[in-house]
Amino acid sequence: MNKFINIMPMAGLGKRFLKSDYKLPKALININNKPMFIQAAKSMPLSQLNIFICNKKLINFFNINKILINKFSKKFKLISVKRTTKGQANTCMLATKFLNNEDNIFVQSCDSLIKYNRVKLKNLIENSDAVILTTKPNKTHLSNINSFGWVSVKNKKIINITCKKKASNRPYKDKVIIGSFAFKSKKIFLSMIKNLFKSKKKINNEYYIDMAFSHALKNNMNIKNLTVQSYESWGTPQELKNWETKIAKNK
Repeated sequence: MNKFINIMPMAGLGKRFLKSDYKLPKALININNKPMFIQAAKSMPLSQLNIFICNKKLINFFNINKILINKFSKKFKLISVKRTTKGQANTCMLATKFLNNEDNIFVQSCDSLIKYNRVKLKNLIENSDAVILTTKPNKTHLSNINSFGWVSVKNKKIINITCKKKASNRPYKDKVIIGSFAFKSKKIFLSMIKNLFKSKKKINNEYYIDMAFSHALKNNMNIKNLTVQSYESWGTPQELKNWETKIAKNK
């Protein structure tokens, strides 16, 4: 049974946070006394290797390598990105040189913490091409539909996947894409991402992995959904403030 190879893209600097007067890049903002991306890494499954794709400025000025050594010892690779990539999907492609053909692949965002049934994830990926992890929509999602990716499910089968727009006329019944994805193999991962590039379908001038899943579904690939048990997002200044307020109330 293969173990996952984990990929965490964090090639951006978190411009929304910098504009909101945060002193640190988003991935390094303190969450319970640890950098955000280290907290997010708790979401990743047991792995043989953890690949982090970082903006070169973060590596040079914030000693990311030392942080990773303390956390992962030798079970990581750190990829330096000199320039802004064409989006999440483009960033993740940089990890492929460290992947073997039959590796299971898990992609985790640097700004969320999720809990899910890890045995179920393993079973799903063994019996599908790829798995998209989702959460049930809350008031924030439903009042900002065009800010999120969506999955519409009927009779436990995915019937539509969208990015930055609703997937059905009943979004309250749909699932929200949370930036965590699993792929059965390097071959499938490359196929899905390359087909996205070939389509030239960008959102806000970026290639989102959400759209790779959308194209894969339309091409009759076997895509499964896994709804997480819990989900904390720190992706925007407002989400981070909401989380801090919730934590303060629970103390």
